[in-house]
Amino acid sequence: PEQPGNETPRPGGAGVIEQSLGLQVIPLTPQLANQFGLPAGTTGVVVANGDPNADAAQKGLSRGTVILSVNGRNVTGVADGEAA
Repeated sequence: PEQPGNETPRPGGAGVIEQSLGLQVIPLTPQLANQFGLPAGTTGVVVANGDPNADAAQKGLSRGTVILSVNGRNVTGVADGEAA
């Protein structure tokens, strides 16, 4: 099985998260949630790649970090993280 964070980010170019924070995120699938030991039904995103020089990396966000909420709002997918 793939290790958490080894998935390829979605196509379509850089999103807001990647541009502003230097992160590429992917949806937290049921399989990834299980690998991370999270309860079934947990929603969020996983950092797939990150610029080690970006502000997000300086704040501790790196490959494999699971993001469940942003600015107090639950994240159910990539679009939610970008909207927050």
